[in-house]
Amino acid sequence: MNARRFTPLSTSPGLALFAKLVVVMTFALVLLGGLVTTFGAGMAVPTWPTIHGEMNPPGWWQQNHVLLEHGHRLTAIAVGVLTAILCAWIWRNGWGLVAAFIVSGLADPIGRALHLEGNVIAHLRIWPAAVVFLALQFWRRPALLAREHWLALAAYLAVCVQATLGGLRVTQETAGALDAAMILRVVHGCFAQVFLAILVVLAALLSPAWERIRPSQQLGGIAKLGRIAIALIFLQLIVGAAMRHLGAGLAIPTFPHATPDGGWLPKIHNVFVDLNFTHTRVGSVVITLLLLHLGASAFRKANGESLFVRPALLLGGLIVAQFILGMFVIWHIRPPIITTLHVVNGAAVLATLVLLTVRATRASRLPVRAIARPVEVPA
Repeated sequence: MNARRFTPLSTSPGLALFAKLVVVMTFALVLLGGLVTTFGAGMAVPTWPTIHGEMNPPGWWQQNHVLLEHGHRLTAIAVGVLTAILCAWIWRNGWGLVAAFIVSGLADPIGRALHLEGNVIAHLRIWPAAVVFLALQFWRRPALLAREHWLALAAYLAVCVQATLGGLRVTQETAGALDAAMILRVVHGCFAQVFLAILVVLAALLSPAWERIRPSQQLGGIAKLGRIAIALIFLQLIVGAAMRHLGAGLAIPTFPHATPDGGWLPKIHNVFVDLNFTHTRVGSVVITLLLLHLGASAFRKANGESLFVRPALLLGGLIVAQFILGMFVIWHIRPPIITTLHVVNGAAVLATLVLLTVRATRASRLPVRAIARPVEVPA
């Protein structure tokens, strides 16, 4: 075991910048994934991860649906590689990364020699490499493990799981297991937000701004409320993903009324209507009011500290935009661009909330140092 000490991770500007790059690339991946679902391009390529055995067949970029679906896959591969590099950088172990790439590269010739199908070979590229990568990280681990180390491993495992979910979603639907494929669609969409949240927390810990956070017991309530809001947003994401993939986005085609004659509650109840009502009325109103209150409270208690004022203002703006986008999706019968923006903006709401919550948590847990008062000496 390597017992050498590591330079504190938060003092590495290059590492902090790279972590932010991975977050940005993940947002690009969410955008592409949203476009794939919006335009119904998820099965434009019924094989995974290649296009009928080829990763770059001629002319694939000239077919819009294939461009979206395969472009999403290629971006996912890029995000996976960047996440592996980020993890290896944090653990200061490039050998684990090199070994993982070698094992992943050997999967193709070994799989072909064994006459395995392409999707099976793809899974062999992911998980044996992941096992080797993780084993070498722990073999040469630092003497003291910090939160950043565990979060980096969580991010790496999450991207491997997400790739597996995406592949199974395609292969299951190709095999005719439509119910299983539908469940995988929903899980794949929701788990993407989990992966994004992990990366945001990791980027926040690595940022130089982390060390500039000052103690503030007032922000303890903001941290608690933020954690509650995160849980509620994930519930809203699950309902929204199920509604979207089941095609229930216009099960209630009016807003704010639930019926064409002006009623506030739907007269017909089935899984499509109930999912729609829960997401577009109950969940959206509760979360919008909660986040507006959270943002306003954080703004008041931040005492002008930009590390809290900026995300609080951004959170308020994003949640208002999210509510407006949701209304336009209904009023204009799911226009593709607005519908996709609604998905991406929802991810931005979650990311901003996570950032504000982890910063508030740190500020509330930092020890408040007593300020020494001058002692008056009698003349």
